[in-house]
Amino acid sequence: MPAGSGRTAISISMDENRLTDEERARLARGWWPSKLTQREYAAKHGINERTLRAWLRCWAMTLPADPDVPLEMRDRAIGPLRVLAPEFKRFFTVIDEVTRLLRMACASSAKLTE
Repeated sequence: MPAGSGRTAISISMDENRLTDEERARLARGWWPSKLTQREYAAKHGINERTLRAWLRCWAMTLPADPDVPLEMRDRAIGPLRVLAPEFKRFFTVIDEVTRLLRMACASSAKLTE
């Protein structure tokens, strides 16, 4: 890149170029469960941090693999409210419908990845 061009050069190592889309997707989906920062994860796998972010945009899962984890958290948070605030029954009905749709979406997503 010429100096002063206003563009930023992105460094891509040879290893990044040799990966298949499946391998890139696997790396992208492995970042969040690793509990590492993006910088640490990229360094551990020999890829550029910017490249990892690009792969996350393309291949990171948007739905949880196991819908029960966030739903259990939701139940612990709003469970007591169902008892203490029955006047919000309409609100809870909406939450229950969203839960049903989330479970359907996760089941469909799981079938696509099998």
